[in-house]
Amino acid sequence: AAAWAECRPSLRGTLFRVHGRPFMLAGLLKLLGDMGGLASPYLLRQLIKAIEGGDRVVGYWACGLLFAAQMINCLMVNSYFQLLSLLGMRVRVALSGAIYAKCF
Repeated sequence: AAAWAECRPSLRGTLFRVHGRPFMLAGLLKLLGDMGGLASPYLLRQLIKAIEGGDRVVGYWACGLLFAAQMINCLMVNSYFQLLSLLGMRVRVALSGAIYAKCF
């Protein structure tokens, strides 16, 4: 009983130890998706400048990079939402199981 009193378990710490890595991976995916989304206005501005200036090579590069940035944004944000919804279900099931085990 003395070891239990010294341990002081916490729900937040336990959930972080069990589900911390997927949560951090989701944060990384969100960061990459946001970076892809933030690059798009800059690349669009470069594409417009290239079209107005008649520089085809820069225009093609800007167009390709804009497409790649939007694809990265789409893939990362969709993966982020899928991972977080799965993680949310796992946490909900773990909490429900812990409450059920404590009640009965």
